Amino acid sequence: MNEYKEPQILECFNDILESIVNAQNFIRNKTKKEFLSDSMSICAVTRCFDNISRIARIIKRLNRHGKYNHLPWHEIIEMSRKINHNYQKLPPAVLWQTVEEEFDEFEKQVRSILGDNIRQDIPKHSVKLNRIKFVPDKEETLTPTLLVGQITPYLLALSDLQKVIDSVKGQFFKPIGIKSISQNTPISIGLDGAAEATEVVRDMVVPWRRKHSKEIAQLEEQEKLVQIESTRAEVLETRARAQKERVETKKIEIETEVEIERRRLENEKLRLEIEEARINLALKILDKLSPELSQEQRILYVMHLLKPLGVIANSPLLLTSETG
Repeated sequence: MNEYKEPQILECFNDILESIVNAQNFIRNKTKKEFLSDSMSICAVTRCFDNISRIARIIKRLNRHGKYNHLPWHEIIEMSRKINHNYQKLPPAVLWQTVEEEFDEFEKQVRSILGDNIRQDIPKHSVKLNRIKFVPDKEETLTPTLLVGQITPYLLALSDLQKVIDSVKGQFFKPIGIKSISQNTPISIGLDGAAEATEVVRDMVVPWRRKHSKEIAQLEEQEKLVQIESTRAEVLETRARAQKERVETKKIEIETEVEIERRRLENEKLRLEIEEARINLALKILDKLSPELSQEQRILYVMHLLKPLGVIANSPLLLTSETG
C-alpha cells in the first residue's frame, strides 16, 4: 500500500467510528419498542448506517494490499444497498438488533485499528440509563398508595445502595434521577445514576431473596400471629373487667401471654438468622466491589448496607432490570 493512502484510510476509520458512536447514542436510552415508534431516531440511525457503508466502500478501494480485509466489508456495504432501495427496505428492527448486538465489537475493532489516531472530536457515549420494572403482587395501575407505600421506599433504598457503592469505589455520588415512569403493570422506571445498584440487586440481592424467601415469609406470618394473639389478650382483659370474671379469664390470659412469649422468642431466633444471612450478603457485595477493604471499612460499610438491603429484600415488589 502506498504510504500516502494510510492517512486517508485512518481518517475514514475515524468517520466510521463517529457514525458507530452516534448510532449507539441514538438508541442507548430507548427500549426497542420506543425506538421502533420513533421515526426521527430511525432516520438518524439509518443515516449512520448509510455513512458507514459509504465510507467502507472508500476504504475497500484504498485497501489494495488487504491490510483491513478482516472487517466484514461485504455485509457493511450490503446494508447501504438495502437502505437505499425501497424494494429491499431494511426493517427498523434489524437496525436496532445490529446496533445492540454487533456495534460494540465493531467499535472495538475500529478503535484498535486507529490506536492513538482517534480524532478528538469523536463523540462520547451518552450515559446509558437503567430501566427497572416493578411487578406488584397483582395486576394494577400506578396509584398514590402504591407509589408512596412500596415504590418510593424501594427507590430510596436503591439510592442508598448506590451511595455506598460510590463511596466504596471512590466515585462521586450523584443523586439518582427519574427520567420516566409508566402507569401500568409492570411499572417501568427509567433511572439515571443507578446502574451499579440495580446490577447488584439483580445479580446478588434477588438470588439471595429467592433463597431465603421461605424464612422471610415464615417470619412475616409468625409476626402476624403474635399481633393476633396480643389483640386477643387485650380483648380478654377488657371483657374480664366488664364482666368481673377474673379467675377463669386470668388463667386464659396467662396461657395467652406464655404462647405470645414463645412465639416472640421463635421470631427473634428466625429474625437473627435472617439478619446474619443479610450481613453475609453485605460482605459478599463488598468483596465484589472492592476486595482490598480493611476490616474497619468492611464493618462500617456493612452497617450502611443493612438498611437498604432490608428494604429491598422485604419489599413485595419484584424487580427486573435492563439497560437501554
